[in-house]
Amino acid sequence: MIREATIQKSPRIISLLYANVTTEDSAYTEELLSLSDKNANLSVTLFVEHGVMPPLPALSEVGRISPEALKKHCGNFSKTDYLMCGPPPFMEAMTKCLLDHGVPKERIRKENF
Repeated sequence: MIREATIQKSPRIISLLYANVTTEDSAYTEELLSLSDKNANLSVTLFVEHGVMPPLPALSEVGRISPEALKKHCGNFSKTDYLMCGPPPFMEAMTKCLLDHGVPKERIRKENF
């Protein structure tokens, strides 16, 4: 979806919060950063739960995606569409967080894996 938005020069603002346990677990990081360089409407924030985040030309944080991180990187909870993908515990925690912050159910889309 991000590749296509970049190719089509979509005006939609996209904030990707990409979480992994370690930096070694991060797939597609270089491609995502390259796409963010080509797409002014795309911001990529990398989260690593354990370890040290190497210096990258993108936003990065150590820890998990939290309600504070969502607010910081996505803005107004109720006016943002959310698409999430991840393991069931992550999906359940993020869905609860979004609903607790007033995000309408129709603005939350999920892809389970």
